Amino acid sequence: MTDYDFKTLNDKEFEVLCTDLLSSEYGVRYERFKAGRDGGVDGRFFSSDGKETILQCKHWISTPLNTLISRLESEEKPKVEKLKPARYILMLSHPLSREDKTKIVKIFAPYLKDSDIFGKEDLNDLLARHAEVERRHYKLWLSSTNVLQYMLNKPIYDRSNDEFKSIRESAHLYIKTENHDRAIKKLEARRTVIITGSAGIGKTTLARHLLLHYVLEDFKLFVISEDIQEAEEVFQNSEKQLFYFDDFLGRNYLEALTGHEGSKIVHFIGRVRKSPNTRLLLTSRTTILNQGKIFHDEFQHNKLDQNEYELTLDSLSNLDKAKILYNHLWHSNLAKDFIEQIYLNKRYRDVIKHQNFNPRLINYITDPDRVSSDDTPIAEYWNYISKTLDNPIDVWEHSFTVQLDDFGRALVLLVTLNMRSIDESLLSEAYQRYVSIPEHNNLHGKRDFSLNIKHLTGSFLKRVIYGKNEPFFNLFNPSVGDYILRRYANDTVSLKAGFLSLRTINSLNTLSDLSKNEIINSTIAKNIAEGLLDKAVLVSFKDYLPDYIAKLILIVRTHNSSLVPSEPNIAKAIDFLVNLSSDITSEIDANNIAEGLAEGLLDKAVLVSFKDYLPDYIAKLILIVRAYNSSLVPSEPNIAKAIDFLVNSSSGITSGNGLDVIDWAFTHKVIAQEWVFNFMQEKIPKFGEWDDLITISLIISKFDGETQKLVISSFIESVVTYFEYYVRDDFSPEDVFGSIEEGDYSGAEDKLLELIEEKIDVLALAGDLGVFITSNDKKRIVNAFDIKEQHDEYFYSLKSNYYEDYLHNTTTDEIDDLFERA
Repeated sequence: MTDYDFKTLNDKEFEVLCTDLLSSEYGVRYERFKAGRDGGVDGRFFSSDGKETILQCKHWISTPLNTLISRLESEEKPKVEKLKPARYILMLSHPLSREDKTKIVKIFAPYLKDSDIFGKEDLNDLLARHAEVERRHYKLWLSSTNVLQYMLNKPIYDRSNDEFKSIRESAHLYIKTENHDRAIKKLEARRTVIITGSAGIGKTTLARHLLLHYVLEDFKLFVISEDIQEAEEVFQNSEKQLFYFDDFLGRNYLEALTGHEGSKIVHFIGRVRKSPNTRLLLTSRTTILNQGKIFHDEFQHNKLDQNEYELTLDSLSNLDKAKILYNHLWHSNLAKDFIEQIYLNKRYRDVIKHQNFNPRLINYITDPDRVSSDDTPIAEYWNYISKTLDNPIDVWEHSFTVQLDDFGRALVLLVTLNMRSIDESLLSEAYQRYVSIPEHNNLHGKRDFSLNIKHLTGSFLKRVIYGKNEPFFNLFNPSVGDYILRRYANDTVSLKAGFLSLRTINSLNTLSDLSKNEIINSTIAKNIAEGLLDKAVLVSFKDYLPDYIAKLILIVRTHNSSLVPSEPNIAKAIDFLVNLSSDITSEIDANNIAEGLAEGLLDKAVLVSFKDYLPDYIAKLILIVRAYNSSLVPSEPNIAKAIDFLVNSSSGITSGNGLDVIDWAFTHKVIAQEWVFNFMQEKIPKFGEWDDLITISLIISKFDGETQKLVISSFIESVVTYFEYYVRDDFSPEDVFGSIEEGDYSGAEDKLLELIEEKIDVLALAGDLGVFITSNDKKRIVNAFDIKEQHDEYFYSLKSNYYEDYLHNTTTDEIDDLFERA
C-alpha cells in the first residue's frame, strides 16, 4: 500500500501529479494551466455537453489544516463563485478526516461534493490504482518506503546501499531534465557512458539517479571507489551488472592518472562493450577528461569521446534552470524575507541567465545554514548571491579563513593533498606527524583529532563508512580542492609540511601534478621531493611502503635528469626496494620503477630462477630495462634468461607487453619461428586491442611466405572481431553520416566500409601484409554498427540542435509564470 506524504514535490510538481491522476482515473484529458496566478484553476475539463469541470490543487504542506481551511474560505471561495463551474474538484496534500471534508464542502457549496475532495489518503488510493502515474513521477516514488525496501532487497554491496540512502535523502532537490533520458539512451546504445561537464553542473547528481533506473531493472550495482581493478575482480559476463565510478580520473583538475590506470580503464571499457549484460557509468570534469586525453594516448586511440555525454549550461534550457532554482527555494527553509530578495524585480532571471549558473551554486546560495553562518543580513543577501555567482571558487573563503582554526585548516589541507579518499587511520597518522613538526608548536586552536573531524564533517569533509570497513574521508565536494590548491599554491612551507606528513602514493601524484601543471615551479617541486627522500633515508625507511619510495625516486629523477643510481640517497632507496622486491611483483607497480631499480629487480628475479614471478611482470620489466638502455640486445645474459622464462611460461602471457618482447626477440632471432608460430596460433584470438593487432601484424610479417599463409586467416578473423566490438568507438556518427543526405542508408554503409578499409590499410602497411576481408565479414561489421539506429539518432540530434534556440526563446513567459505567486 502506498503512503506518500508528497513532501519531495514542490507545489508545481504536485499540480502535475494531480492532473495526471484525474486524467487516468476518469479516462479523460484534464487541461493543465501554466504555473502562476491560477484564478482558482489548476486544471480543467469540458464534458461533451460543454459543461466545465475545474480542478484546484493546494500543496501547503507546512500550513496547519485550520489555517488552510480558513484561507480556502477567504481566498479561494470568491474565485470559485465567480467561475461558477458545473463541477469543482479540490485536491490537497493534507490528510483529511470526514469532518474536515464536511467543513470544506460547506465552504464551496453547491459546486463541491464530498466525493470530489481528495486528501492525502485519497491521493495514495489513486496512486495504488494507477501505477503508471506513480512510475512517471520520479521524485515521488524514489522517496517511498516501498522503493527503499525494494532496493535493499537487491544484491548490492554496503557501498551501494550508502549511495542509495544519499540519493533518497536528496531526491526532493532533483529536477529530471531531458539529460536524464538522453543519458540512458546513450548508455543503452554504447554500454559505457562518461558523464562529463564543468564543476557543479550536476554530473554526479545525474549519474546517481541513473543508478536507480538500472537497479530497478534488476542490475546488480557495484560502486568503484579507487581503481577499476575493483570492477575487474567481480566482472561476470552472465550477470546483469552496473559499474559506477565517480570522478574516475580524479576529483581535482590537477590530478592525472598514471599510464597503467589509463590502459586498464580503456581495457575494461572494451570488456563492457562486448558484454550485453553490463553497463559502465563514469563521471569526470571536462577539464580533467581533456587532460587525460593529452597524457594518455589510449584515450585517443580508442576514441573514448564516443562514450561521452557532456552536461553544459547549453544542455539546460532556461526553463530547466528556472525549475532548479524554484525547487531549491521551495525546499530551502530560507526565511521569507531572504526569498523576497530573489523575487524583487524578477532577480531570479539574473540568477538563471548568469554565465556561472550551476546546481551546486544554487544549492549553496539557498542553504539557510550557510547563509546564517556567513552572517549575511537580509539587505545584503542579493549582494551575497551576486558575489558567489561572479566568483564561484571563493565560496569557501569565509568559512575556511574565519570559521576554522589552524588545526582544522591543516586537516582540510591534508585531505586535499591526498587527492583521493584517505582512510581515517592514515589521516590520523598524517595529522599527528603534521602537528608534531617543531615549527607547528605555535598553531592556534583545538589540537584534538576527533574533535576537529566532527567539526569538519558535513562542511569541508565527508566521512564514509561501508559496512564493517574502516571509515575514510573525502572532500565535501571537488570545489573545496580547487579553492585549497589555489590558496596554498605559493605557500611552500605549508605544502612541504603537508607532503612530509602524508606517506601515500596519492600525495606523490598530487606533487607531480602540481609541478606538471605549473601551479608550483620546478624548483619548489624538486625541493619538496628531495626533502621527502631525505626524511625517508634519515629514518632508514621505517614505516615507509616500497611503492611510495619507488614513486618518490621517479619524481626526484624527473626533476634532475643527470641523477644516477649511485647517488647516495638514491642508492640507499634502491637497496631498500630490492630487499623488499617481493612486495613489488605486479605490472602496475613496475610503472613506478626507476633506472637502477629495474635492473636490480631483474637481477633478483634471475637469481631465484623467476620463482613466483608472473610472465606479464617480467615482460614489463624487460621493456623498462630496455627503455633505459637503447643499445640493449636480447642476447644480454639476464635478458636472455628472462626471455627463456617467457618462452617456457607462454600460457601466462596475457598483455601487449609480452607481445612487444616476443616481437623484439624474434627480430633479433633469439627465438625460433616455429615457437613464435605456435604461440601466434594459440594467442591471436586472445589479443583484441588495436595496438596488439599492430604488433601481431609486425610479427607475422617476419614469417616466411608459407608460414604467413597458415596464420593469416586467424589474424583476419581477429581483425573482424575487433571491428564488431569497436566499430562504434572507431567511427563516430559524424564520420559516417556527415557527408550523406538523411535517409541514404546505402550511402552510409558505403562510407562506413570505406573508413574500415582505410584503417585496415594502416594495419596491413604496418606489417606489409595483404589483409582482405570478405563480403560476409563486412556484413558482420555493418550489422554491429547498426546503420539505421545510428542514422536516426544522428539526424534526430541535428534537428534537436536546430530547434534549441527557438525553444529557449519561447520559455520567457513560462519562467515568470513558474515564479508567479498567488
